[in-house]
Amino acid sequence: MISDLERKKALNAVIATQCFGLVAGLCFGNGLIFNYLTYLDVSEQSLVLYLRIPSILALFTTLPLAYVADKKGKLKVGQLGNLVQVVGISCLCSAAYISGNKTIFILGGIILFSLGASMVNSSWFALLDPIVKPENRGSFFAKLRTIWQLFGVGFTFAAQFILEMEGDTVLSPILMFVVLLTIIRMYFYSKIPELEVKDPDKEEHKRSFKEEFKILLRYKSYIRYCVFILIMPLFIGSLTLIFNLYEQVVLKFSSADIVLMGNMVMIGSILGFAVGAYMLKRMGDKLLFFFCSCCISLCAVLFVMHEYFSFIPIKIFAGTITLCTGLFISSMSIGITSLMLHLLPQENKSFSTSLFISAQELGTGLSALILSFSIAIFGDKSHRFAEINVNVYTVTLIIIAVLFPIGVLIFNKSLKEGDN
Repeated sequence: MISDLERKKALNAVIATQCFGLVAGLCFGNGLIFNYLTYLDVSEQSLVLYLRIPSILALFTTLPLAYVADKKGKLKVGQLGNLVQVVGISCLCSAAYISGNKTIFILGGIILFSLGASMVNSSWFALLDPIVKPENRGSFFAKLRTIWQLFGVGFTFAAQFILEMEGDTVLSPILMFVVLLTIIRMYFYSKIPELEVKDPDKEEHKRSFKEEFKILLRYKSYIRYCVFILIMPLFIGSLTLIFNLYEQVVLKFSSADIVLMGNMVMIGSILGFAVGAYMLKRMGDKLLFFFCSCCISLCAVLFVMHEYFSFIPIKIFAGTITLCTGLFISSMSIGITSLMLHLLPQENKSFSTSLFISAQELGTGLSALILSFSIAIFGDKSHRFAEINVNVYTVTLIIIAVLFPIGVLIFNKSLKEGDN
C-alpha cells in the first residue's frame, strides 16, 4: 500500500525523472546529434544508421531486459540503465577531442546510450502502473508528456540560441550538459518506489522466457496489433530525419536552423496530445489513424513542393510543415497508446509492453536501413522536374505519401476483422 502523500511524491519524482532524463534521447530527434555527427564529418549514409541505432538495439534487447527486470527488479535494472546512458553520452562527447579515428567513440557511445535507454524503457510502464491510479492514468500521462516536452522545447531553444551565437564548436559542450541532466535524472529515479516486487515463491516468478512468450501468443488481437505497430514506423519512422537531410543538403540550412526545425516538431507534438485526445473521443481509434495518416502524407507532399510556395520564406514554410507533421504523428500516438492499453494482456504487462515497443523499434530500424541503402544507391543523383528538385529524399517522401494511408487502411480492416 502507498499513502496519498507518498503517491504524490512518487508522481512528482516520475515527472522530474522524465524532464531531466528524456533530454538525452530528445537530442537524437531535435537535430543536435544530427548536427554533431555532421560536424564530425560522418557521411549521410552512416549518419542515418547511427541515428537509428537506439531503435535497432532496442529491438533485440527490450524483451530480454523486460524479462530480467521482472526477475531482478525494475528499479535496479532501470537505474543501471541510467548509469550506462551517462557513460555512453560521455563517450560520444569525447569524440570531438580525438585527433585520430573517431568511429569507435561515436559508435561505442551511441551503442552504450542505446543499451541504457533500453534498460530503462523495458520496464518503465510496468514500474508506473501500480503508482498511477487507473482513474487518473489518462490525465497523468497527458500531464507527464506535456511537462517533459515543454522542458525539452526550452532546452532546444537554448541550444539553438547558443549555436547561433557560437557556432558548431559548442555542440560537444552542449552534449556534456546533457550528461549532467542525465546524472540528475538518476537522483529522481531513485525516489520512485517499486510497488510490485514479485515473490520468488510464486509460480509466475518462475516462468521462463519461452513460457512468457507463449502467454502472449494466446492474445491474437494484441499480436495482430503489434504487427500493425511494426508497419506504421516503416513509413514514418524516419520522416523527420528525411526532412533534416533535405534541409541540410538541398536547402542549406545551418545547424541552428535544423535544431529550430526539430523544436517545431516538438511544439507540434505538444499540441498533438490535446488534439489527439479530442479526435480520439470524436472519431475512435481506427478513423483517427486514417485521418492522421492522410494529414501526414499531405505534409510530406507539401514539403516536396516548397518551391511552389516561394512567396513564403522557406524557414517559415519548413517550420510550419514540420510542426504539423509533429502534431499529427503525436495525435496518432494518442490513439496507438489508448488501443495498446485496451488490448494489453494483464498476465505479464512488462513483457507484453516490451513486445509492443520492440515492434515499433523494428519498424523504425527497418525504415532507417531502407533510407540508408537508398542514399547509398541514389544519393548523388538529382534532377529538376516541374519546379521540384527530384532526389532520393523527395522520391522517398512521395512514396511515403502514397503508401502510408493505404497501409493504414489495410491494417484498419484487419484489426476490425480481428475484433469481430
